[in-house]
Amino acid sequence: MGLKSRRDLCDRALEVLTVLAAGQTAEIEDLARVNGFVETTVDDLRARDVIYIPDYDEFDTQIFDDLAKVLANNSREAFGMANDPRLAATGAAAENSLLIKSAQGPTYATLKTTYI
Repeated sequence: MGLKSRRDLCDRALEVLTVLAAGQTAEIEDLARVNGFVETTVDDLRARDVIYIPDYDEFDTQIFDDLAKVLANNSREAFGMANDPRLAATGAAAENSLLIKSAQGPTYATLKTTYI
């Protein structure tokens, strides 16, 4: 279980948006645009109880790719892709995946009953 940086997250979101090809370096303006959506995306996911992410600057590798897809979906309007159905579907699927990954499993605890 490793951690990825905020810059890695922004780079991956730009790849999902197809603004950045694999192996390329991101433009400063593109990075700034995506970076501006990191806090709002994380806060939105927290507020809707999709997943709790404790930090804005480091992200667990288990949720990294799904979070980048959600970030790309949330920032698509800034890149003129507001009506792109591929990004909308990818973002929704990634959010579902985050919800599943953060779900609490069964406890297998014995339920104590009280008869009245």
